[in-house]
Amino acid sequence: MSALETPQPTHDVYPEQHESHLSFNVMPGKPVSETLHVKRYVAGERYGEAHFDRSYQSSMEKSPSHLIFLSTLVHTQKLLYVVLCREFGFEYDPHGPERLKMWPTKFNIRIPEMIEEETGLVQKLWVTDLKKFNETTYRATLETRVGSLVVEAAGPVFLT
Repeated sequence: MSALETPQPTHDVYPEQHESHLSFNVMPGKPVSETLHVKRYVAGERYGEAHFDRSYQSSMEKSPSHLIFLSTLVHTQKLLYVVLCREFGFEYDPHGPERLKMWPTKFNIRIPEMIEEETGLVQKLWVTDLKKFNETTYRATLETRVGSLVVEAAGPVFLT
């Protein structure tokens, strides 16, 4: 199996009804916002999926509803958290104490086309390398995709 295939058959499913909000402005007084409506997470061996719908609002003229790549970056941190909880044997509890901290800091982003779907989206994430430095410090390298949008990232992970 290549590093970017969906692992089968062992995986955990975490139903979750939460929203991830992003809002900003490019031009003064012209707000843009997007909300990801997360339905569930799936975690396998160094692999994860987030299933979600999204809503987009823009006061910019002629701005079509499209997935904002910044939403994907923000959500990458949450999806990585779910995957790494499974990796390290921690119970995933979105309301419990944080079990680990991570900061993807090195990004390569490719957006060959706008993603305009608003329902039934899936963000897939693969941990392609996990290097251990000591009992509580690691470095994760990952790739995540939503449709044609691809993000490669790496950064430190600290067990708490």
